[in-house]
Amino acid sequence: MNRGLKHEILAGKPISAGGRTIFPFMETWRLSGPGTHWAFTYSRPASILARTADGQETVLPVPDLTRRVILLLIAASMGATLMMWIVTRSRR
Repeated sequence: MNRGLKHEILAGKPISAGGRTIFPFMETWRLSGPGTHWAFTYSRPASILARTADGQETVLPVPDLTRRVILLLIAASMGATLMMWIVTRSRR
């Protein structure tokens, strides 16, 4: 098994509907430790490839709203922590 950081973009099973076929793609990051059996995996939907019956293809990106909200919450908590530190430091 590979150790370290691994990045992959994986294709899902094609889905056909209404004369179109769509192919979902997923982005995966995997972090494994040396000499251990643990791994941290982060996966997210990346894009969709839509193909019409005449062969025309369109790539539609999938926005990851959950990641944006998590990053916003982390930034807000770090900002609140910094503000509390500044306020308590100025009272001394």
